[in-house]
Amino acid sequence: MIKKGFLTDAQPSTQLFFVGLVVIGSWIVFQLIGMFSGMFLFQLSFNEIAETFQVHSDQRMIGFLKYVQAFTSVGMFIVSAIVAANYIDSDWKTFLGLREKPELQTSLMAVAFIIVILPFTNFITDFNTNLHLPEFLGGLESFFRVKEVQMSEIMESLLKPTGIGGLFINILVIAIIPAVGEELTFRGLIQKLLQRWFKHPHWAIIVTAFLFSAMHVQFLSFLPRFFLGLVLGYLFYWSGSIWLSILMHFINNAMAVVFYHYYYGGQVGNGMETIGTPDHGMPLALAGFSIGLGLLYFIYKKYQTKKNLS
Repeated sequence: MIKKGFLTDAQPSTQLFFVGLVVIGSWIVFQLIGMFSGMFLFQLSFNEIAETFQVHSDQRMIGFLKYVQAFTSVGMFIVSAIVAANYIDSDWKTFLGLREKPELQTSLMAVAFIIVILPFTNFITDFNTNLHLPEFLGGLESFFRVKEVQMSEIMESLLKPTGIGGLFINILVIAIIPAVGEELTFRGLIQKLLQRWFKHPHWAIIVTAFLFSAMHVQFLSFLPRFFLGLVLGYLFYWSGSIWLSILMHFINNAMAVVFYHYYYGGQVGNGMETIGTPDHGMPLALAGFSIGLGLLYFIYKKYQTKKNLS
């Protein structure tokens, strides 16, 4: 049996390669288990599953998709992060930043940041949507845009309101599990190992944010997700606590889930997505960006002071 911490003294490149193997292996295994167990739980045949990726109105199919997504995400990110961290460091909780608890004040500032930065995020999203690849990559851009439409259709089906119970399930599947899993894997593992490899925290944060955004395979929202990845990376680097990044990631995703729930329920309009875009309040985007930078600066100074006192 492989011993805990057997890769502690290995080169960062070897540790990263091991992490990649564990993540990919967990993705394959858990997706297969999730699909076969989902077939049994939702009483679906192979033919019906094939239709799942084309027809998204059947509630049984939507339940199947949510189940497989949640099951795969838990295995691919949460389980794999814990397993990999165990073999890289005997104290995996400390390595992943789980023991360091954030203070209430910094947690509230992180939540406030996600709220005030929304207009600027909308501005980046609008800019990203209107970007075009060079003409010789036109075929690739068309592919990305078709896939973006398909992903949007699937997400809209998953997020359509099905009562308060459906809302809580969506928060679990789309906000809680990704926030915990993706932060453990990207910030807790990959960013920390890249920092050891590059011996430069900023490059580690930038590369991790790029990988984090690219992993979602959504060209039209690459830049806002890359921006979020940078912020999450610096929060983890400053605080040493993965919980602060998890909290901010959760609030970001949960806001989208709640908005879509009530938007499709007919209780709110679609103005939230346009606030901060050039045609709908661009000054709010600049104001939100300025306030957001101020909040990040206060968080940075707070942890710098804490490190100087320790």
